[in-house]
Amino acid sequence: MILFVITDFFRRRKPRRAQDEMPVEPLLLMLIFWTLFGLGALMGGVAIVAAIGTDWAISVSFALAAASALAGSIAVWRHLNRS
Repeated sequence: MILFVITDFFRRRKPRRAQDEMPVEPLLLMLIFWTLFGLGALMGGVAIVAAIGTDWAISVSFALAAASALAGSIAVWRHLNRS
């Protein structure tokens, strides 16, 4: 009985590592896409509201911000669908 308790009778198993079959890159790219698309839509809405008022400088700056965000989302979308 003492021999059974003291010795390393059972083999130690290696800890299991995560075997994730889904890569992280497409998930992050979709997160970036939706963030850019949402920012572009929000900036476009603000630009339209500012254009209805009298502030043309603010509407132009928000329109440029919306265009750049939407252009970034289009670039990410094309990268995702390149397969």
